[in-house]
Amino acid sequence: MYKGRLLCFSGLFILLREIVFKNMPAVKLMPVVIKIKRDRDGAIAAVESCGHAGFSGHGTDIVCAAVSALLQTAVLGVESVTGSDDFYRCSEGYLFFESPVVSCEKNRANIAFLLETICKALLEIRKQYPSYIRIEEGSSSGRKNKINRLNK
Repeated sequence: MYKGRLLCFSGLFILLREIVFKNMPAVKLMPVVIKIKRDRDGAIAAVESCGHAGFSGHGTDIVCAAVSALLQTAVLGVESVTGSDDFYRCSEGYLFFESPVVSCEKNRANIAFLLETICKALLEIRKQYPSYIRIEEGSSSGRKNKINRLNK
């Protein structure tokens, strides 16, 4: 039921976008690329995102905004758990962060839960807008796993 409503809203938005932005110059279609690296235990060790989704013009791209909001939420969540802000780099169209090493098991579990939830949300956006997001996931050894297959 919920997904059907979301799909209807999404279709309505695409129709409105075409009406409102029909005179805007064409946007180059290069997907935002999100790379997720996992450690030996399967926990998310690092995330890198670069590029712009190209769904619509600068300042109106809902796909880019959604990805940015989710990744910034991840950074803010990790920052609030650890009290540190030296684990990420951010610039226009780019974000990289490594999950900091924490000694407290509860904090480690909270960070893992937060990052897994963010990744699930990114995958849902990827399902809705497959031409605009590419997600690559691999282990520290460089071996990519099942999420990369979703991009084909």
